[in-house]
Amino acid sequence: MGSDWTLFPQAQVSGDLSVDDAECVRLDDFLVVWPHGTEWDADAGALVFADDAGVSLTEGAFFKGAGGSVPMRIWRNELDPAAVTALEECLTDADDADAVFAYPEV
Repeated sequence: MGSDWTLFPQAQVSGDLSVDDAECVRLDDFLVVWPHGTEWDADAGALVFADDAGVSLTEGAFFKGAGGSVPMRIWRNELDPAAVTALEECLTDADDADAVFAYPEV
């Protein structure tokens, strides 16, 4: 799920990329929201970053970038309603309280 949010937390974010049965993308056990334009390529089994000239990350790969944990109350104000619904379903399934915003370091 992508966000067009213009604020970028700068903590280090890292973990192994996985996609669960509900198609929720995670780094280790953390649900992740990626920058706007990031897409999951199901055929390639890879996450493709829009602004990084075709850079992709395959399922199971280790990701190290920047970002930070963001509470749901913030996501509700920043994402479109369909993205909020999808995020809430993923959070409910995992019993999480928030989601990590992550982006590749450039």
